[in-house]
Amino acid sequence: MATDLDKPIPLPRKLPKQGRSKVLVDALVEACEAILARGDTEQLTTNYIAEVAGVNIGSLYQYFPNKEAILATVFTRKMALERAAFADQSKQRILAQSALSLSAALAEVIRVKAELHQRFLALHGDFYSDYYDFFDFEETVNEYVSTDLQQPTWSVWVRSLLKHYQIELRFDDLDRAAFLVANIIDGLLSAAVRSQPHCLSDDAFLHQVHVAALNAIS
Repeated sequence: MATDLDKPIPLPRKLPKQGRSKVLVDALVEACEAILARGDTEQLTTNYIAEVAGVNIGSLYQYFPNKEAILATVFTRKMALERAAFADQSKQRILAQSALSLSAALAEVIRVKAELHQRFLALHGDFYSDYYDFFDFEETVNEYVSTDLQQPTWSVWVRSLLKHYQIELRFDDLDRAAFLVANIIDGLLSAAVRSQPHCLSDDAFLHQVHVAALNAIS
């Protein structure tokens, strides 16, 4: 996905092919992770990453043009590692609430999605906000769920949820209802990621998202 037009997509210069170069790149990525884990985001520079990794700065620049490209690799790897656990945990939580009511199900969906964003904002808030569109973790999870688990994606699932509670809807067009719900929830949470990330931990804001989604269809 494209990011802000003023911000180039943070990609590595090249991928390591030999065992030695893979060890070097892994050391740089792990050093970046260690710096983030300590909360030293203000100190995060290519020089500091190279120092922590015990790697020559020239070697760093062979593979990464800047710190953003290293951060991109950190985020990409973290998302790949966490997608299975996230898919399983979120599924269990949402299904439990889906059995109670449409309102409870949508409220839990909103909480799950907000918590997901908070997880990556905690890693490096400015970077995630700036490149959120590029690192679409939800799409990564959707692909995993549909391809690996052979289960419905978010957009397909929300339609089936609305069909189950169709008697509560103001109109019969399930496709339109699913479109409205998905875009209201995703649109408002995405807007918060970009400009007001503190809202994602604000129960009042999450309730307002919930009310907006419900009011659109019921």
